[in-house]
Amino acid sequence: MTRSNAKVTFHLPFIHGDKAKSTQTKEEQVNRLNSFWFCEAQRPPSITDKDDRVEAPKASNIYVTENRRLQSLLVRRKPQHRVKPKKVPRPRIVDDLISLEYRYQQSAKVVQRAWRRFSARSFWQRYFLAIKAAVTIQRHVRGILCRKFVRVWYRSRLRFVSKIQAVFRGHLSRRVLQSQLQWEHYNVNVIQRWSRGHFGRRRARAARRHMAAERIQCLWRGVQSRQQSDRLWLGAKATTIQRHMRGFLARKHTQCQSQRCHAAAVAMQRLFRGTLARTRIDAMLRDRETHNRKVVMNVLDAEIAWQTAYIDKLQRRLAKSRLEVTVVELEVELHRLHVQINDMECIYIDMSDQRAKMSPRAITDGWLSEMEMKMATQRRMITAAKLDAIFGHGYTFKQHDAKLTDHRDRLARATFRKHQLVKWRTEEFVDYWTREMNHLARVRDEAHRRNVAEQRRKWAVKFYNKSGKVQLHRPAPRVDTTFSMANTNLLATSSATTDSSDDVIATLSDQVKLVTVQSQLAQATEMFTPLLQRFSSTHSAVHQMTRDCKPNLPPLADNFVNQAAAEAQVSSDSVTTMPISPTKSKLKSPTKAQASLLAPPKPPLRSATVPWSLLDQLEAEKVKFKTEQAARKAGFTTNKHRKEVPVPSNS
Repeated sequence: MTRSNAKVTFHLPFIHGDKAKSTQTKEEQVNRLNSFWFCEAQRPPSITDKDDRVEAPKASNIYVTENRRLQSLLVRRKPQHRVKPKKVPRPRIVDDLISLEYRYQQSAKVVQRAWRRFSARSFWQRYFLAIKAAVTIQRHVRGILCRKFVRVWYRSRLRFVSKIQAVFRGHLSRRVLQSQLQWEHYNVNVIQRWSRGHFGRRRARAARRHMAAERIQCLWRGVQSRQQSDRLWLGAKATTIQRHMRGFLARKHTQCQSQRCHAAAVAMQRLFRGTLARTRIDAMLRDRETHNRKVVMNVLDAEIAWQTAYIDKLQRRLAKSRLEVTVVELEVELHRLHVQINDMECIYIDMSDQRAKMSPRAITDGWLSEMEMKMATQRRMITAAKLDAIFGHGYTFKQHDAKLTDHRDRLARATFRKHQLVKWRTEEFVDYWTREMNHLARVRDEAHRRNVAEQRRKWAVKFYNKSGKVQLHRPAPRVDTTFSMANTNLLATSSATTDSSDDVIATLSDQVKLVTVQSQLAQATEMFTPLLQRFSSTHSAVHQMTRDCKPNLPPLADNFVNQAAAEAQVSSDSVTTMPISPTKSKLKSPTKAQASLLAPPKPPLRSATVPWSLLDQLEAEKVKFKTEQAARKAGFTTNKHRKEVPVPSNS
């Protein structure tokens, strides 16, 4: 292998660190190399040109001199000498040596071509194997990092879910405990109310019996005196007939009137209790719905706050990572590489054109092989630049661009979620506010209509006392809340029986009724035993203190008035409690005889009749029915599940 086929290679070392600031860039080195090739192409040909570029041999090397001579013979060019050489006939052995050297050169080219092909194939095989191994390593590393991130995310998510479940269980237990305490308090109040009513009614019955006995004695003495006078004036038979007739008519009239009054009272009580129960149920349902709406709004507020913090965190991460600036810089660098590759390809095309336009003299002078070497070098540089643009800067640019796109997508999704939550929160608040305003409007309208109806009743109705005067301050009717076991005879088992069949049947019926009542009382006692434990421990002490206190009737009436006013205040604050009319709080002060008979001071009993409240209820139901009919005719829809029933007043 001769020296004429040696390659001209330029090794550009990779310099890193502070030394790279004073070193030429790759683009500057390539431009410098291109300018060097252009200058080399413009230089005049010389004999020792190729050997001088390859190496600098010593002048005394005889092999170098002989190789130069043989090279000049191979290129079919005479050596240039200052002195004109003499024409010496060339021997035949020289031609043989030249042909032999030419064959050696062609063989060396074939071997070099095969070796270059093998080297290139081996290089690309090793390169693609290295790329495949790098991709496998990257895949495994990404899998490890992803599993680690998912493990941390799942643990944090599990911790937050546990916290949320604990908070919700605590809230649920507190709500159930509060409802249980409220129910126990209500049951205790009911039991105490019934117990106090029972003992009060028993004392009142004793007082009424004593007063009735005195009244009966007084009336009986009057009757006896009048009967004695009647016997003196009338005959015994006429008086007896008249007495029986009057008694029969009076009993018949009284029985009919009592039955009508009892049926009317039962109907009014049924309607009033139904109205009150529906009102309380509606209020409870409304309170529960209000609480649920508030909980939903609180949850939405928490979600909005979390989304806002998450968006701020993403924005801070994006600003801290400088992905946008990095992507722009990489894009500029990639564009610069593409421009450089385009310039290098233009230079390669120019070289191809020069090679195609090369003259036969230049071909015989050896410029063809040199041009091919330069074109091959230029092709390798173009390939290296393209690989760097694709697998170097291009791959880095794609990675950073994918990261930036993913970050922006997450930020956009979080922003959309936040806007959606804000929209839901606004709609929920508008619905809640509209519902509350409608409820307040209905409550105000009911109060206004109730006040108007009460004032109209005061103007239209006048009450008179026994003396015939107008009664301006009429006391409220008493409510009879006496617990009744119908006509059960408590002494049925100990009463003496007679021989008549009617008495025996009546006695057996009374005994059956008494046994039934006793079984019902036993069931109720067993059912209310858990609730009566705390009440039974303090019941005796409270009543002993009540019996020991001295009777003071006027302050008692004042206290009862204050209690009624407090109940009216509580009823005005809560929808589920029936308001007490001011006319009910003014009670008659007991007389001296009654004060002497009533040893333990107790508030007076109330009556079960509510005539004016029933009228208010009927009037309100009529107005509501007319309004619903007008709304249906106009095309408006009404909610059938929610019924707004006005609370009647007890004036």
